Amino acid sequence: MWLGGQVMSDEFKELIVEGEKVGDYNDTTYAYDKYQMATVEQWTSPREFDAYQYDWDAFKEFYKPDNEDEMYAECEDEEFTPGMNGINTTDIEKWLLEFCEKSDWIKDEFYFIAHWRRYAIYKKYVYEDGEFDWNVEDMGESSPDRYHYKDGKIEEGWSTPMEDEE
Repeated sequence: MWLGGQVMSDEFKELIVEGEKVGDYNDTTYAYDKYQMATVEQWTSPREFDAYQYDWDAFKEFYKPDNEDEMYAECEDEEFTPGMNGINTTDIEKWLLEFCEKSDWIKDEFYFIAHWRRYAIYKKYVYEDGEFDWNVEDMGESSPDRYHYKDGKIEEGWSTPMEDEE
């Protein structure tokens, strides 16, 4: 089939990044293999994550905040999709370091939780003007890892004060 001067194909090809197969793709679909892509939560501090993950009363008792600003803690997230959206590495620590270095709003320390997806499928959505986006169609359960940016380096593993207290 021809579309806009390009041959469209439903045939899947292997998605290879840095010599490693991370999934399969065609003109309209990216399908990631087991634990090859991650949804990455961004947290400014372990305390902010505690506000998100614990009951507000337990958080108040532990931290004794002056106000309720942290009551509805939320985070932004990014998708680590090797071979897609300009991500040309399978090394999440390298990608996180580049992310921190190019983000002028990240100052000294920053915290990430990478939810490695058992699988992920993205479909191409084409707008009337010809522009397009890749939208996640389905994701499997996750296996999370935590990463911490400090002193220009990414290190794996961190915990929160409330977790340490348990």
